Amino acid sequence: MKQKVILSFSEETTEQPIIYSLVKKFDVQFNIFKAAIEPGKSGKLFLEFSADAVFAGSLPLSEKIGLHIDAKEYPLGTCTSSGTVGPSLSFGKADAVMIVCKNALLADSYATVFANQIQTANDIDYVLEMIENKQDIISALLVKDDKMGIIGKFEMKLFKGCNQ
Repeated sequence: MKQKVILSFSEETTEQPIIYSLVKKFDVQFNIFKAAIEPGKSGKLFLEFSADAVFAGSLPLSEKIGLHIDAKEYPLGTCTSSGTVGPSLSFGKADAVMIVCKNALLADSYATVFANQIQTANDIDYVLEMIENKQDIISALLVKDDKMGIIGKFEMKLFKGCNQ
């Protein structure tokens, strides 16, 4: 899935190597299709990147599942949070909670909140019920151990290497 993103830079950040840091830290590939950035002034960077599958650590489903989102649905905010992958402090044990909203900040907040609610695979149904009541959330994909839950507007997509 290709995602279009607009990065806004403040006067303080225009001289920082933000794209380099994103590529190095998250191993993503960008296609820059427009940029208006001047050192010492604010600016915007318009780019597109591929972010197909949900990463869920060493689980068999990791990088083999995701959501199919039609390009006409953009702009959207998509965020994945995990209690088992990455260096962040987490109060939950979800392998991945992916949230899609119209607002990226909401997607990030919801992903963190709901990832913190999952301690075992049995918590997925309860968390899906909570998500169902949030009108801001367009779609969600949850993974814990060998259990997965999906809710919302978009369909699950299986990626290469997944037994279909």
